[in-house]
Amino acid sequence: MDVHDEAGARDRVQPQRDRLRDATRGLERALTAPAPHRVEQWADDVRAEFEEFTSAFAAHVQFAEGADGLFAELLADSLEVAPEIDRLRRDHQAIAAAVDTAREGLGSVVDLDDVERVRSSLVAIIDLVVQHRHRGADLLYQVYSVDVSVGD
Repeated sequence: MDVHDEAGARDRVQPQRDRLRDATRGLERALTAPAPHRVEQWADDVRAEFEEFTSAFAAHVQFAEGADGLFAELLADSLEVAPEIDRLRRDHQAIAAAVDTAREGLGSVVDLDDVERVRSSLVAIIDLVVQHRHRGADLLYQVYSVDVSVGD
């Protein structure tokens, strides 16, 4: 596929961006649900959305960093973007580390103090993902003049 074509690039990138966006929104919905008098149900709901989020994030990283992934393609088209790609890779590492830490904390939610701790850590991950998605959209626009946010 010729990703230099605006529609082709958007068609290739947009499905995985949509999946990560939707999974992030699902996690946010679960996190903002009321927890008093239903801590166990709240935690179960958050765990389910967290698993969908982590699956979508893993697919995103594979799409971007795989041997024939987006980063390799972008570098083949424009070596000038190497610093931005390095930044996106560091984002992936930071998000993955935060996910691992959050997973541990999510395993032991028994009271409202735990709910607040989990909410705080997962909202911080959501913030990292939102910033990362903005940087990725900016990079794609820089290389291909493709506005992937059109589908967001």
